[in-house]
Amino acid sequence: MKLKIKATRVFRLLLAIMVILLVANCIVVWLKVSTGDGSHSYIKLFDFNKESNVPTFFSSMLLLLTALLLFYIGFVHQSQESRLKRYWFGLAVGFLYMSIDESAQIHEVVNGLIQMKFNLTGFFHYAWVLPFGIIASIVGVVYLIKFLPFIPGRIRTLFWISGGIYVAGAIGFEMIGGKVEDSGGSDVLYAVLYTFEEFFEMLGVSLFLYALLIYVQDELRVTIKTKKSLVSDTVFPQK
Repeated sequence: MKLKIKATRVFRLLLAIMVILLVANCIVVWLKVSTGDGSHSYIKLFDFNKESNVPTFFSSMLLLLTALLLFYIGFVHQSQESRLKRYWFGLAVGFLYMSIDESAQIHEVVNGLIQMKFNLTGFFHYAWVLPFGIIASIVGVVYLIKFLPFIPGRIRTLFWISGGIYVAGAIGFEMIGGKVEDSGGSDVLYAVLYTFEEFFEMLGVSLFLYALLIYVQDELRVTIKTKKSLVSDTVFPQK
């Protein structure tokens, strides 16, 4: 029998969770700004700007789930000796690293090391965006040339949109937020910026996962074994 993957239902569930987290973040940010006290545990639990809390756990698990699905797609392509397998595995490793970084905050360590050496200010107050941005740009160009042309049109469009949303949050709003914090700007404005940053990151990854599920559903013929019968192997267009 075929394994039915409801991509739309998964995306709606993720979107509902993100909206709940967004509302919780807005409430605790309002409490933090209005009282001037952000030390309460319930604020730290849902504040997008804090670590080791509910939003961080959700983001890390979302990235991990995406990485696992990418590994699965890579192994399917490997079984068919597809030349695209290396690019799927490359994405899988990248998302696995992002999941670990979301919890371990590796980019914060990199940021500290760069700031100790160069003491950057303004839009590069969060200096980690420089090396990570350069790496992302190089990888993006390679995938633009070698990978995306072989992805079906609808899914390719979703890849573009999800990537744009994620980069806007992870790099764009991060740089603007760094500028505001470095210049001693409004706490409210900074809170708005990091809220957009984190929400865009979650939305971008969720949309990318949705695109991957569509790819698995439409381009890979996902099947499972039953007691009564064995179904055919996974099939997809050779690339």
